[in-house]
Amino acid sequence: PASQYTFDSVRGADNSQICRQTKDQKECIQVWLTSKQLFEAMQQNGFFCALPMDPGSTHMDCTAIPKS
Repeated sequence: PASQYTFDSVRGADNSQICRQTKDQKECIQVWLTSKQLFEAMQQNGFFCALPMDPGSTHMDCTAIPKS
């Protein structure tokens, strides 16, 4: 949960790549979810996802919402 997550896919694709970035490494996997489905799943699991500030980027950045 302390990791930063990103995900991206080709427009209209039925699969996406999700990556977990820790301070030491980056791990990526392919999942059989559209980017919309993955966005919804991340939000349902307590993550805030948004587009990065760079308008040329197509991936989403996701950060865990701290639980109080």
